[in-house]
Amino acid sequence: MEKSDAIDRLYKKRKEKDENYTHKQLGLELGLAEGSISDYYALQTLPDEIKERARNDSLLSVITMRSIARNKGSKEEKIKLYNARLEKAQKRNAKAAQIKEKEIYENNTSRKKRYLTQLENFGKRIKEFSNLYEHMVSNNKIKSDDSFIEARDRLKNEINKLLNSLEEK
Repeated sequence: MEKSDAIDRLYKKRKEKDENYTHKQLGLELGLAEGSISDYYALQTLPDEIKERARNDSLLSVITMRSIARNKGSKEEKIKLYNARLEKAQKRNAKAAQIKEKEIYENNTSRKKRYLTQLENFGKRIKEFSNLYEHMVSNNKIKSDDSFIEARDRLKNEINKLLNSLEEK
């Protein structure tokens, strides 16, 4: 509607200066086909109620709005037609939003599974390293170090907390 309003204002301004000014000339000036100018200009014939609503909601295309404008019916019939087309567009948008939401959920779920697998693998590596360390200590290959055992236990706790929070989500 904003484009239509701007084209209408510009056309009227040019027409004041030159009575022979045409939509074709306006199209050349704006770099638009004459048919596009006619489409936007046709929107000016819509009832004010439709124009106002269309300014606040851009669900319907120019082509759809043009077909409503060029409909031979009464103002009430045009409003009815606009409402029907708008309702269809809203349903399409709602369905598209549901599909997008589902895709986001599925992407998040697969990402969550991947993180869980990575964390579980990390936990397994820590356990293997811990077993290796304890084996080396028990075979007197190295001396026991309490700071390692404390760090290992702390890391295990943090991994378990993270796994639990991911499972809850």
